[in-house]
Order: sequence, then structure tokens, then C-alpha cells
Amino acid sequence: MIVYIIFYIIIFLLSFKIQKKKWDVYDILFLGIIILFSGLRYGIGSDYILYESSYQLGTSIENALQSRTGIGYTLLTYFFNTKLNLNYQAWIFIVSFCTNFLIYSFMKKHSERPGLVMLIYIALGFYAFSLNGFRQSIATMFVIYGLNYLQRKKKIKCLIFYLIGFSIHSISLLSILVFSFLYLKPKLKIRPLYVLIISLIGFILYDFLYLKIVGGMDAYQMYYDTANEYKSGVGTYLNVLFYIVIYTFIMITNMKKIEDYNGNNNLYFKIATIGIIINIFSIKNWLFNRVALQFLIFITFILASYYEIQDFRKKRLESLIFYTVIFIYYIMNVVSFNGILPYQSVIF
Repeated sequence: MIVYIIFYIIIFLLSFKIQKKKWDVYDILFLGIIILFSGLRYGIGSDYILYESSYQLGTSIENALQSRTGIGYTLLTYFFNTKLNLNYQAWIFIVSFCTNFLIYSFMKKHSERPGLVMLIYIALGFYAFSLNGFRQSIATMFVIYGLNYLQRKKKIKCLIFYLIGFSIHSISLLSILVFSFLYLKPKLKIRPLYVLIISLIGFILYDFLYLKIVGGMDAYQMYYDTANEYKSGVGTYLNVLFYIVIYTFIMITNMKKIEDYNGNNNLYFKIATIGIIINIFSIKNWLFNRVALQFLIFITFILASYYEIQDFRKKRLESLIFYTVIFIYYIMNVVSFNGILPYQSVIF
């Protein structure tokens, strides 16, 4: 645990130096640390061993295609394993570099306080999840960066990044559809009452929908057959409550000011709302949290904007409370994610 705390303290201090401008030495240092911390890990995360065996299978196209991983991920591992003769640890580093570079670049471009947004991203557990579900994480980052190109009207580049993300993990199809729809419908309003109604209907029809959607798809049949293994615990309930409280608090305080502070916040809040709805269903099955994460990432922009609007930098008590809460949540995430404690590295 001490390694994770030292890591967080360093990132916390650096976050104050990251500004919305051209890249400088602090950006390189911040990004370099999060890449190295992730890329040099050894045996960390429940997926580490699982994907190691998958990587070793990639000695031929035939063997690689027997893997359950996405076709894009399969072909990439085949290329790096067979053509470049890189070992699995090198592949972990490459995945770490791509995942962290894409999300950092996106937040640098679209946030008024990129350092704070990245700190919140790490504190809320999205970084810790990338140590665990790294195939889903890298797919999500490609899709999120595709949204960056969509916002800049570069549709071909957007499509390329979308396709790469989908080919790596099929769960990205949902975020592709949601991101694109909400971007193309800027006047669409998502009201809290609608969120409540949709959630209630979903709960009532949960067993039927889970059977039809998950049980009816060959690729996800195993999750239906082993549903009892994914029953939620106290940590999941607290996670759902945490996001509901944040969402409600923002809605009843300064949502209009938050939207005005950053022109992208209206879109990002709608995306986060979809994540809130999906995450509620993790009470039934914690796998829904994994689905929700690709949308919940955008709550980081909203929280950072709220911090700025409230001018917490000049309010020591409020600022202390804010940073204390997210630090506690960071510790909770480190503890709750399977297989990331204790931290182990190839160099120590």
C-alpha cells in the first residue's frame, strides 16, 4: 500500500503544475510517471495472468484466433509477439503507454484544469482499473480519443479510432453509439426524473433483460451462466451510492455554471449520466460497473469544473475536504480492486 500512497502524493503535487497550454516538462514528468508505474508492474491485476497465457498463444494466426479476445487485440499481440519478438512484459508497457497517453492527451485538450482532472481520474479508480481490466481500458481510451476527433469534425480519424477500440474490446460499441448520439443531439436534455424512471423500469425488468441481452449473445454467455459469481458486495453498494450523491449534488447546485465554465461539460455530463444509470445495475451484478466505467470517466471533468467554480483554491477548509475525500476514495479503490496489492514491479 505504501507504494500506492507515494505514487499518489507525487501525482498530487505535480497536478498543480499541469496547465491548459502547450506541453512542458511537467506534462512529460506526470505522463512518464503514470506510464512507468503501470508499464513496469509485474503480476498486478486479475487479468495479468489471464492475458499472459493469451499472449503466449499468439505464435501463429491460428492459435491467436482461438483466443476469446477481440480480433484487434489478437492481431496486435500476434504482431508484437511473433514479428517483433517482444515478451509479455514489453507488451504490458506498450499497452500502458497507449492507454495513459490517449487519456492524458484527451484531458489536456478538453479540460480547463487538466492536472486536476487527471488527479480525479486516478483518485476515482479509473487508473487502478486499467491495471486490472487493461484490454477494456485501452479500447475505451481509443474510443474516447475518437470522440476528440468527432468534436473537431474530423470524422475519418474518429472512425479509425472507433474501429480500433471496437476491435480490441466489443464493449466499446456501446460507448461509440452513446458518444456519437449525444454529440449529434446537443439539445437533448436528460432530466433527473427520467434517470429515476429508467432505473426503476430497468430494475423491474432486470431478469428478463439480462436473459435476453447477455444470455442471448454467444460472446457473453459465460457471464450469464456464471452470474452468481458476480453478486455485489458492500464495496459495490458504496460505489453506487458515491456516484449518486455526486450526481445529485451537482444537479441541485451549479450545473448551469458548470456547463458555462467549459463548453464541453454539457456533453460530458450527459455521458456521465448514462454511466450513473448503468452503474446502478451493478447492485444486481458488479459487472455492470465495468460497463459503466467508460462513461463515468467523464464525471472527472464535472468535478474539476465544480472545484474551479466554487473557487476552492481560495477556501482552505473546502479545498482540504475535497482533496481528503478523493484521497480516501483512492485508497478504497486500491484496496477493492482484485490483484493490485501489493504492488510488484520488474525492477523491485
